[in-house]
Amino acid sequence: MIDLQDPDHEESPVFDALLDAAMNAGVARNRCEVTVRTVLESLTEHLPSAARDSFLRALPADARALALPPERGHHTGRVRERDALGLVRMAADLHDDEEARRVVNAVLAVVDTP
Repeated sequence: MIDLQDPDHEESPVFDALLDAAMNAGVARNRCEVTVRTVLESLTEHLPSAARDSFLRALPADARALALPPERGHHTGRVRERDALGLVRMAADLHDDEEARRVVNAVLAVVDTP
């Protein structure tokens, strides 16, 4: 797994675009990475296996690291326990679902572009 905290790690354009999308949608800079991780993990948890594998293969390694739970073999069931918008609200420290939807849409727009 790629270490995003490694000082020698250079972010891919997709990784940067994901964090920028979150910030432009109203997420504080220090909350962008955890928020993008929450959005992408929530998405991958809901994709069928083949679609998830295809989605993950299309991402650069650093963006893929954001889309996978930290311990892939130890599924936490996080998304099943809470709704995805609630998780995004908590991660981004937002106040309502409309703000969370704006963030989710901004982040997903980055991975939806060819």
